[in-house]
Formats: sequence, structure tokens, C-alpha cells
Amino acid sequence: MTNETKQTAVEFLMEKLFDPSTMVEEQIQWFKEAKEMEKEQIKQSWVSAWQDSMINPKEYRFYEPDAEQYYDETYGGNK
Repeated sequence: MTNETKQTAVEFLMEKLFDPSTMVEEQIQWFKEAKEMEKEQIKQSWVSAWQDSMINPKEYRFYEPDAEQYYDETYGGNK
């Protein structure tokens, strides 16, 4: 398990939105990017929990379809 520091979706938006000179279309794109970042972070947390509970954990790609299903069932997929 790595201790890699990642940027959260909220941190990403805060960093971007402090510049009032940007166009609304660009800001909408940032929200879409932040939503995708959040989705990936949730899926990664789900996979990490499964990997941590296994004696011989498999690679992320093994769990990814189940993580996607978990996200869709819990958060309604890509609304």
C-alpha cells in the first residue's frame, strides 16, 4: 500500500474557483472533472478495503468491475 498524497475533488474545485476571471463553461467542466475524481476516489477506497481484508489480495483491475457496480448502486452512476 502506498502513501501517495492525492488531491480530493473538493480541493481541485477550490483551487480552480478562486480565479473569478474564468468562463462559466470552463467552471462547468471543472465540476465534471471533480465528479469523476470523486468517483475514482470512492472506487479506490472500496477496492482498498477489499484488498486489506484479503490474505492474498489481487490487483486493482480484478476488483474494478465490482467497484464500478458499488458506485453505481450507491451513488446512481453517472448522473
